[in-house]
Amino acid sequence: HKVKYDFVIHLAAQAGVRHSISSPEPYLESNIVGFFNVLNSSKNINLKHFIYASTSSVYGDSTNFPLNEEDDTSKPNSFYAATKKSNEVMAHSFSHIYNLRTTGLRFFTVYGPFGRPDMALYKFTEGIINNKKIPLYNKGDHIRDFTYIDDVVEGIIKVLSSKKINKHNFEILNIGSGNPQKLKLFLDEIERELGKKSKKLLKKFQ
Repeated sequence: HKVKYDFVIHLAAQAGVRHSISSPEPYLESNIVGFFNVLNSSKNINLKHFIYASTSSVYGDSTNFPLNEEDDTSKPNSFYAATKKSNEVMAHSFSHIYNLRTTGLRFFTVYGPFGRPDMALYKFTEGIINNKKIPLYNKGDHIRDFTYIDDVVEGIIKVLSSKKINKHNFEILNIGSGNPQKLKLFLDEIERELGKKSKKLLKKFQ
């Protein structure tokens, strides 16, 4: 029997900026081909709303905080960001051609329980506990908009329940804390919680 779906929330992807540089093939398969398969299937079921994960990485090296959805995103600096930008472009074309309502959510440095083990929170914490030197690029002076996972979930729910539809049926939204902080302050907070200072290996900006 056929099941009627009103919404699709597509959050699956091959994640990680650094890994996409050394191994781009999985990103092509998951983030472009996989995204197309879900998007293409969604156009045929009279869907009310297709919501998908994009990333703040599409802004490249921009430090024009707060970042605005209207800022230029035509020059992604990683293949991961390029695949996510392609998702936004593909969604725009489906909104235009098939009148499918789509919303892309650009997430900003999401952290919290059950996060990926390659994220800074886990790498920093594990390094401090095990007395390992922590590589700190740009001396930790670069800025990230750290966003707690519960706030991301709340943002998705608000988008899901939103009745507002623009004339293009296509929307891009930033989902972040709106309170960018230097990476070294993030590390300081982990040190404070652990009651232990880190051993830092200062590296140039990556």
